[in-house]
Amino acid sequence: MIAARANKRLVDMDDFEKAKDKVIKKFDAEGHHLVTFSRAGEGPGEMGNAWVMVVDAQDRVIVWDMSYKRFTLFDNDGTKKDTVSNQ
Repeated sequence: MIAARANKRLVDMDDFEKAKDKVIKKFDAEGHHLVTFSRAGEGPGEMGNAWVMVVDAQDRVIVWDMSYKRFTLFDNDGTKKDTVSNQ
């Protein structure tokens, strides 16, 4: 899954059902890798089965995790900022 912003930065998320590491990668407009964040797990900033990903106007990445029924917000550098659970 890929999300893009007007500044042409790209955020790529592995196919979480098939991937083992469950990482999110951010690239600049030229395709250079900027940062990798998240990983498999149940803890803060970790993912079970990420289903939806968006990049907001402030370049924050918001991910919906189907396994744990929660949204996780990452800042521009990939640091987990907040989690909102639906349980």
